[in-house]
Amino acid sequence: MPDPRVEVIRRLARREATGPLARTLRASRPPAIAEALERLAPHERRLVLDAIESDEVLAEVLVRLDPATLEPALKAVSLDRLAALLDALEPDDAARIMELLDEEARAALLDKVEARERALLEDMLTWPEETAGRILQPLPFCMPPEATCREAIEALQQGENLEVVFYLYVVTHGGKLVGVVSLRELLRHPPSTRLDEIMTTDLITVEPETDQEEVAEIAARYGLLAVPVVDSDQVLLGIVTMDDLMDVVRDEAMEDMMLMAGVDDDPDQVSPFRRAKGRIRWLIFTMMTGMVIAEVIGRFQGPLSRNLVLAGFMPVVMGMGGNVGSQAATIMVRNIALGRVRLGEGVLRRLLKEAQVGLILGSFFGLVLLSWTMIRHEPPAVAAAIGLSIFLAQLNASILGSVVPIALSRLGTDPAIATGPLVSTFIDLATVLIYFNVSTRVFGL
Repeated sequence: MPDPRVEVIRRLARREATGPLARTLRASRPPAIAEALERLAPHERRLVLDAIESDEVLAEVLVRLDPATLEPALKAVSLDRLAALLDALEPDDAARIMELLDEEARAALLDKVEARERALLEDMLTWPEETAGRILQPLPFCMPPEATCREAIEALQQGENLEVVFYLYVVTHGGKLVGVVSLRELLRHPPSTRLDEIMTTDLITVEPETDQEEVAEIAARYGLLAVPVVDSDQVLLGIVTMDDLMDVVRDEAMEDMMLMAGVDDDPDQVSPFRRAKGRIRWLIFTMMTGMVIAEVIGRFQGPLSRNLVLAGFMPVVMGMGGNVGSQAATIMVRNIALGRVRLGEGVLRRLLKEAQVGLILGSFFGLVLLSWTMIRHEPPAVAAAIGLSIFLAQLNASILGSVVPIALSRLGTDPAIATGPLVSTFIDLATVLIYFNVSTRVFGL
């Protein structure tokens, strides 16, 4: 159920009612304020940001904004207040804000924060975007191997810089990660038990250069609430927590949805010209493929003129093939995203399963169309051509819809784009060729 304060904030900002706006903001939660900011014009957004009195609330609001809204919002906040906000933010959220600033503003802001905070931010900003290094929490809960459960619990109770604690990480005095202990195990054992006696040494870690989407896949595969990030010497640099991984999954899902539609950008965040420019290459590709299909159909005008029923069933065969291909491609993209299909691992098995689905669907709908055409008292050759065509078209669509995402992955391209223009146009072309070759060469129509 949407928060009613969102609409109240929007109305007050548009009326520039600063007094009631400030009172409403004090009574509103950060998610509601962020949602309202997403829907306001720039000058209205500035008014709301100025009316937020608490630095902690403003910090939480900013980290919830989309990049397209966050970047202009940061320009409406003074550097002095941004410096105060960085103290209220976790390092990964602070780094996200810092990377959106220009070099001059970033340098000026770093000069205003504490030396320890500045060192953490500078370290995180050295890692590439969308990697584990950019979203890690650099201050995980750590203890040495010889520490006891009692000492670990006391340290946890006294910890001031711990955001979310799911695990206790056991590190040597040099910072090398040697084990991990869940909080459940920590509480189950006697207080005098040493950590190296109960820690798990079969560690699942990632490097700071690991893509954030891969980190999310690893966390999902092994059921982890946090993933440790280590360097080449196994020194613990930090952890990537579940809340950050949920943001990654959400952002990647949105990106895949845009790519599946052949769109690179969020359509609500770009100008109409950029939206048109982003789609035009796919539309050109679709148009050119359509022109090829038109030429193919033109070469079979004779059979079409002699058997008009072939023309009537052509959209049915093409539509069914396109749907089956899109379904197969969507399933394959999902399997690739979840790590269930890796190049060279399980590919043939997945392709065989989709081919079996195509065989079943093709056989069923082929028999349905064959029977329907016979009931309409069409010549047996026409009925057989239509039935066999839809059988082969659906089998081909199942295989092609699965192969294209795998091929794109092998080429290093995001396979999400496969479920859009590529699969639909390729399958349409292949279906037309199957339909007319079966009709003319197999049944001589």
